[in-house]
Amino acid sequence: MANKRKAPQISILMLLCTVQFMSLLDTSIVQVALPSIQQNIGLPSQQLQWVVTSYAVMCGGFILLGGRLGDMWGSRRMLMYGMALFTIASVFAGFAFDGTVLIFARALQGIGAAVMLPSVLALITLVYSEGHERNRALGFLGTVSAVGFTSGLILGGILADILGWRFIFFVNIPIGILILTISPRLLPESARIKQPMDIAGAVTATGGFVVFLYALTAAGSYGWYSMKTIGLVLLTLLLFSLFLIIERHTKFPLVPFSVFSQRSFVGAITASLVFGSVMGSSIFLLNLYMQNVLEYGPLTAAFAFLPQEILTMVAAGFVARLIAKAGTHWVLSAGMISFGTGLFLLSLITPANSYLVAVLPGTLFIGLGAAMVLVSGSIAATAGIPPEQQGLASGLWNTGPQIGTSLGIAILMAVIHSDSNSLANSSSTFREYQSAFAMAIIFAVVGFCIVFFLNRPTVKAKQKI
Repeated sequence: MANKRKAPQISILMLLCTVQFMSLLDTSIVQVALPSIQQNIGLPSQQLQWVVTSYAVMCGGFILLGGRLGDMWGSRRMLMYGMALFTIASVFAGFAFDGTVLIFARALQGIGAAVMLPSVLALITLVYSEGHERNRALGFLGTVSAVGFTSGLILGGILADILGWRFIFFVNIPIGILILTISPRLLPESARIKQPMDIAGAVTATGGFVVFLYALTAAGSYGWYSMKTIGLVLLTLLLFSLFLIIERHTKFPLVPFSVFSQRSFVGAITASLVFGSVMGSSIFLLNLYMQNVLEYGPLTAAFAFLPQEILTMVAAGFVARLIAKAGTHWVLSAGMISFGTGLFLLSLITPANSYLVAVLPGTLFIGLGAAMVLVSGSIAATAGIPPEQQGLASGLWNTGPQIGTSLGIAILMAVIHSDSNSLANSSSTFREYQSAFAMAIIFAVVGFCIVFFLNRPTVKAKQKI
C-alpha cells in the first residue's frame, strides 16, 4: 500500500520540479548566447542587459501577486495559466526579429514564471505533510533549482553554438505543451480562500516591485544619479508607502504582515535575495569575462560552469542530511560563508592565471553555497506557515532570486562603469571585474549577519529529514 500511495507523490514531485527547472533555466540560459544575439539581430549594447533583466524584473514584480492568486483561485489553475503564457512567450522570443520584440517576449516569460512558480512550493506543501517527507521533497526541489540555474548556461551554450540562439527559446515549447497536457490529470487542486481580492494592494505592491526592479536595472544603464533613476526610486517609495497604508486598513490584505512574525521566514527570504544577487551577478560577469577577456567561445564558456553545476547537484543531497543534524540555521549561515569565500577568490582573477586557478575555485564555493541556501531556505520558508498562506510564502521566497539578480547586476555594473557598455566589449580590464567581485562580497556578509541572528534556533527539536 505504501508504494501505491507514494507513486503519485513521486510523479507530482517530478512534474513540479520540471516546472521549477524551466523557470530557473530561463533565468540564465540566455547569458552565454548574449554575444550571438547581439551580433545576429543588431542589438545595441545599452539594451543587452535587458535581455536578462527584463525576465527578472517582471518575474520578481508579479510573483507576489501570482502567489496570492494561487491561494485564492487554486494553485493548479495558476500553474497552468502561467505555463501557457510562458510557452506562448517562448514562441515570440524564438521568432524575435529585433531587440524590442525579444525584450518584450522575455518580459512575458517573466510574468508567466511569476504566475506558475509560487504554485510549485504550494502544491508540494499540499501533497507532502510537514516534517520528514516534505523536507526530503524540498531537498530534491532545491537540488533541481540549483541545477536549473546553472545548467541554463551549458544548455544555452550548446544550443547557441550548434543550432543557433533561437533554439534556447524553442526548446521550451514541447516541454510546456507536455506539462499543460498532464497537469490536469496529475496535480491536485488546492483549497481556495473565500475572500475578496485586494485589488488596490495588488496594484501598488506589484507596481512597486516592477518599478523598483526597473530602477535598479536603469541605474546600471543611466547611472545612479540620473533623473530617470531618481524619479523611479521616488515612484517606488510612493507605491510602497501606499501599499503599507492600504494593507493596514483593509480587512483582507494581499500580504498579512503576520507572515513576517517568524524570524526564520524572514531569514529565509533574505537568503533567497543573497542567492540571486550572488548567482545572477557572478554568472553574468564571469560569462562576459571569459568571452570578452579570455576570448572563450560560447560553448567553452558554458562548459566552464559544469563543475559548479555538478558540485551543486551532489552537495544538495548531502545538505538535506546535514540539516537533520545541524538545523537550517547553521546550514544557511554556512551557505553565506561559502558565497563570500567564492566571491573573494573571484576578486583575485587575472588573465595571467589559468581557468583552473582564476575561475574554478571561486565558482565551486559559490555552487556549494547555492546548494546550502536553496535546500535549507525552502524548508525555513514553508515551515510553520498556515495552508492558506503557503502561496504567499512561496511567492515571497521565489521573489528573492529575481530581485537579487537585478539588484546584484545593477550594483556591480555601476561599480565597473556608469553603464553596462563597458562589459560588452573586449576593452574591459580584469581590474574592473576584480572590483565588482570584491563589492559583491558585501552581499554575502550582510546575508550572513541577518541569517545568523534571525534564524538562530529556539528550544525546538532539530528538523528530521
